[in-house]
Amino acid sequence: MDKPKLTDLIDVDTLQKIQDGFSELTGMAALITDEEGVPVTTGSNFCDYCKKYTRMSEIGRINCEECDKQGALVTLKERRPFIYSCHAGLYDYAVPILLGDRLIGGFAGGQVLTRPLDKDFVRRTAVSLGIDEEQYIEAAEDILIKNKDEIHDAAKLLYYIGNVISHMAYKSNENLMKNRKLERAAQSQTDFITDMNAEFKNNMNIWMKNAKSAIESGNAEIMEKTINQLLTKGSELVSDFSDTIEYAKLADGKLELNETEYSMDNLLRFVCGNVEASLEDKAIVIIRQVDDDVPRTLLGDEGRIGQIISKLLMNVVKNTDEGVIDIHVSSKKVGYATYITITIAVDGAEIMPDDLSMVSFLVKQMSGDIDIECTKGQGTKFFLGLPQLAL
Repeated sequence: MDKPKLTDLIDVDTLQKIQDGFSELTGMAALITDEEGVPVTTGSNFCDYCKKYTRMSEIGRINCEECDKQGALVTLKERRPFIYSCHAGLYDYAVPILLGDRLIGGFAGGQVLTRPLDKDFVRRTAVSLGIDEEQYIEAAEDILIKNKDEIHDAAKLLYYIGNVISHMAYKSNENLMKNRKLERAAQSQTDFITDMNAEFKNNMNIWMKNAKSAIESGNAEIMEKTINQLLTKGSELVSDFSDTIEYAKLADGKLELNETEYSMDNLLRFVCGNVEASLEDKAIVIIRQVDDDVPRTLLGDEGRIGQIISKLLMNVVKNTDEGVIDIHVSSKKVGYATYITITIAVDGAEIMPDDLSMVSFLVKQMSGDIDIECTKGQGTKFFLGLPQLAL
């Protein structure tokens, strides 16, 4: 799904509820369309002038869709709510729904007037659209009248709602990309998962028995101490054991590097998103910057590189509760390869990293290098260098 549509990212029922809520609040009509102006929802609070007559005409429907699309495009260009008079003489407003910089839909509202329509105009429009003139005039007399301030306020509200829907679409698309990445990783690394060894199981069983005994003792102090040990040591053992398996498989040559085309910008966005999701109450902000000279498409083991960056970031997160993590990616040409340098800087915090033997091993497997610089009172920097091929 290279270019997902709006309804691929947000289900129609959700869009309908948002649209109905806006219409109920403002008393004005509302409709959500795709990128071509074609409705994806059922119109809310539509007047007969539009629903029963204008949009029932083939020419009228096409004109309406074009108006909705153009209204959203103008709003996108000018970055402000845009109010316009549609082809049938009503005041409308539309805002874009975006996926990044790509238009994937529009949210239109309005179908109101500030004063009654001129009957001669209504007759001419009826003739051009093939609509009964008298019925069209009668429907025009029931169109909602609003003052200009009410219309402007509604358009402004719709602009904010459109931004929220765009954000929802972006997050949904990120989840889709993440799921596809996980599926590819599972497919290419099915041999990564192995059974826990007997010693690991035995240790876990012992800890579980100790925890059970502590709970049965009824001693609150013993229970708290034992459970905390179980949680801490259990997490450490799982992490260490996973790294040991990975190290052994790599050292034994059973797991080869999986080189594919990838985007460094997308990779960082994915990895940082996962790390940010684990921050809980920590006041940590992650900033990432990829220089313009870094090739947009690289050839390398995206999964391993992501694993390395993730482990370095988690080292930082584990050893500090607040601050800014600045990730900067630069590149330079070295022979036939492009040498990528990833710097992870933590200002003010002196991070004493955990054992990074697994990270170092992975870096060496890719002919790269890693260094750590810790300066008292200034902070800590991790330098990761990897040769990659630019495509």
